[in-house]
Amino acid sequence: MIAHVVEIEGPVLDAVLARRIARAHGWQRTGSRIQDRVLALATSFVTTKEEVGAFYWAPGRGPDVVVAFRRSADESVRTVDEICMPELVALAREVLTTGRTGEAAIVAMARDLGLQRLRAASRGRFEAAIAKAGTLD
Repeated sequence: MIAHVVEIEGPVLDAVLARRIARAHGWQRTGSRIQDRVLALATSFVTTKEEVGAFYWAPGRGPDVVVAFRRSADESVRTVDEICMPELVALAREVLTTGRTGEAAIVAMARDLGLQRLRAASRGRFEAAIAKAGTLD
């Protein structure tokens, strides 16, 4: 089940992975024991650490492989903290190619994610993604 979630949603944040597994078992809460157990079973996957947590990557994908920004197919909204930096960089590249810069680029990224409000932490991740996107060829 863990492999399925990582394959479909990867790169997936550790807390989101544990939450998906808990919900699949019918548990409404995802406590630290459940999260610790899920993550202990997920050791075979490549992970990357960011300030928001660890991201689990599906086999054949990883931080060295270019990733595209994944837009939600339904009405669900991923928070900025649930999206790995390489995916945010891909979104930033898309926005920058439209000619938007600075605040306009940040607002465009927030809108693409479906965010109603832009928190300071989210702004910081957007700014970091834009900086990285601007330095890539």
